[in-house]
Amino acid sequence: MAVPSGAGAEPTGIITGPDNALWFTETIGNGTTSYIGRLAVTPSVGTITEFALPAPFTQPSAITVGSDGGIWFTSGGGGQGYIVRIDPTTKAFVGYPLTTTAQAEPGLVTASDGNLWATDFSGSAIVRIQP
Repeated sequence: MAVPSGAGAEPTGIITGPDNALWFTETIGNGTTSYIGRLAVTPSVGTITEFALPAPFTQPSAITVGSDGGIWFTSGGGGQGYIVRIDPTTKAFVGYPLTTTAQAEPGLVTASDGNLWATDFSGSAIVRIQP
């Protein structure tokens, strides 16, 4: 199924959200145009909805569902890394700047302890994210 933004779009991370829809990260070209996408798959496959990311939350990559039910993703736009939360109901974005590196973390997961954990390739570490 093609994404609405068309040719040149680069969907990357994908997860099943708390609403049972598929949520994914997407950039176009150099990443200045970026989206979080949602595809309903139950009870039947629907259309893809894209939510444009506000600056500076561009170039999203890793994505996970947080213990709070929010959709969390990494963002590396503008030389500053962020961990960003989108509320799956209101679609409101809240970003938290990373202090460990100026780049987006390439891996992000919610662990059984309820915390967000990320891989930090420039710091050669695994870090706990506490927004």
